[in-house]
Amino acid sequence: MFPLDPGESVEARFEKSAWQGFRERLALIRKRRPEFSEEDVKLYEERLRYELRIIREMGFAAYFLIVADFINYAK
Repeated sequence: MFPLDPGESVEARFEKSAWQGFRERLALIRKRRPEFSEEDVKLYEERLRYELRIIREMGFAAYFLIVADFINYAK
């Protein structure tokens, strides 16, 4: 099992990681594309919420965390 902080669920860790990645990528996009609007951000946030819900409902949060761990280790 993926290591978690005390009292933290797999789903909570997965969502925290996804939102952190979203914020990091958003900062890069805004530097490269100044025309990227707040409306664009809201569309991406809405899509991320949808994708997170689907992954959570299917019970794949742990799978995504483990795969991300392998990818980060390989980098």
